[in-house]
Amino acid sequence: MMTLAVTLGLKSCQVDYTNAFIQETLNPGEEVYMVLLRGWEQPGKVLKLKRLVYGLAQAPLAWFSKLKKGLEDTGFRSSTMGLCLFISDKVICAVYVDDCLMFAKDIVDIDHAIQHMIDAGFQLRVQGDAVGFLEIKLNQQDDGSIDLKQTALIQRIIDILGFQNANGKATPAKGSRTTSRCGWPRASGTLVICISN
Repeated sequence: MMTLAVTLGLKSCQVDYTNAFIQETLNPGEEVYMVLLRGWEQPGKVLKLKRLVYGLAQAPLAWFSKLKKGLEDTGFRSSTMGLCLFISDKVICAVYVDDCLMFAKDIVDIDHAIQHMIDAGFQLRVQGDAVGFLEIKLNQQDDGSIDLKQTALIQRIIDILGFQNANGKATPAKGSRTTSRCGWPRASGTLVICISN
């Protein structure tokens, strides 16, 4: 979609649904309980959930169902090309978990679609141009080719690890126990995103 947007000169916008999973209530008649959080434990006590929470098995499907209905109620229809692609008369919306990328010839059409979702009760945050989604930058070159860069993501990994002034070494390098103090678990997850894109 992003390549198509660059090629066709479409306007784009990234929208993040805040607290996506907890915006949805449990299905009628469904009862879900969870133990109290660490530090709040009380012997023999549990919480009865009224809304979905992150980590609950049914949360992603319930959230997607709510989002799909909301998009369809505001004029979008599901694409036959993919479950997460929605099309209206003037706007294309690609859904990725709780993020939506909207594309249109005119940014005003995107603004109207966003306003319809807000009016439908969705809490969302507009994050600007979608060209940097997942910190991937796309630029169309004069010859028509598309240049893809992830320099911002790679710089963020360097910053997390505190390697701004690091000297390169041949690998395999000896490991150290200091990696947990410099954010290694978070950085390794970010690296997985970087190399899988």
